[in-house]
Amino acid sequence: MRQAKTDVELRGVKVPAGAFVAALIGSANRDEQVFPDPDRFDIDRERQVGLSFGHGVHFCVGAALARAEARIGIEVLASLPGRFERAGRAPEWNLSLLLRGLKACWIRYVL
Repeated sequence: MRQAKTDVELRGVKVPAGAFVAALIGSANRDEQVFPDPDRFDIDRERQVGLSFGHGVHFCVGAALARAEARIGIEVLASLPGRFERAGRAPEWNLSLLLRGLKACWIRYVL
């Protein structure tokens, strides 16, 4: 949460001085004007500047490790001889306003 110090207008919305504003991480990197088809996972998508790991002095010190872990994990899974498919249950979503994403996604490995 942040508190506006002065009256300001953001994209047509007036925020009066003293009002509290919440920056929702779940909406980061989802702007259709910046990210083409933002809801689709595309491993070949041209890299854009994103907000997932913060910015400037607030940039996450663990970002390089997180990216390496993701890359290694995907490479290992992609090298397996079988395939993955969604198991019978529907994905469960975290519905929090502060953090969005999957809570559970049931998959099975088929050789």
